[in-house]
Amino acid sequence: MIHRDVPGSVEAYLQESGRGGRDGAPAEAVLLWSSEDLARLDQSGSPGARARFAAMLDCLPPGGCRRSRLLALLGRDPPNCSGCDICDGAAVLQAPGEAETVDFISRNRRRFTGEEAALALSGLRDFRTITRELQGLRGFGALRGFDEKDAAEALGELVRRGRIRRLRRFPWKGRLTLSGEGPP
Repeated sequence: MIHRDVPGSVEAYLQESGRGGRDGAPAEAVLLWSSEDLARLDQSGSPGARARFAAMLDCLPPGGCRRSRLLALLGRDPPNCSGCDICDGAAVLQAPGEAETVDFISRNRRRFTGEEAALALSGLRDFRTITRELQGLRGFGALRGFDEKDAAEALGELVRRGRIRRLRRFPWKGRLTLSGEGPP
């Protein structure tokens, strides 16, 4: 079962994800989420609804057995884990292309704007700054399976999450660097 949006509460998530295993066969629940889901917290209606949604969001990042965390929020003593993604080692800790993008920005600090970095990462060669010299950069085309729009969205997500940042001052205004490095 794939959840495209984060359910409004732990109860809703467990009820929805439990549907997959009702026939007795093994089932897998995949929950897709991003920093945009965190922004939904402020729009979750009543204080009670916000608290339930906040509890659900707290279960998303890796941090111990996911099943134990979910059941503890329901006030239940969790049994030994029968194979959540954390305990069986299958948790995806980074989005596809995240490591390659961070590596590219690390090697090319303050060199590219978001648009230029997206073009270079996706391997597009039709942009004025992507010359033969730049095509030889380590990381050029690292996200070749992404189109320019997807690479730009991946960069934007990393900016929202604070992994990389856009510089705001001359002479590197608009250029990308790793967070915590260099002047604002």
